Amino acid sequence: QIAFQRGAIVYATAGKEEKQEYLRKLGVKYITSSRDSDVFERDMKEFLQGEKIDVVLNSLSDGFITKSVELLAPNGRFMTKQQIYRKFD
Repeated sequence: QIAFQRGAIVYATAGKEEKQEYLRKLGVKYITSSRDSDVFERDMKEFLQGEKIDVVLNSLSDGFITKSVELLAPNGRFMTKQQIYRKFD
């Protein structure tokens, strides 16, 4: 909700349809899989249409991390619960 208040476009992941529906009720338009990194990558590329992301707030693992970092804009931030990383180009 804070991101929406700041005017951000929110992209989210969820595994179950119930969680995806909850996100839709919150106003999230762009929702993809939190279980299949290939579906995540495909959907995000379709959503972004060549654009890049300024901030990733990550709670996923493995292949999702690499694919999320690849979506970052120059000087974008990749945040986890413990760390904040900045992409330098």
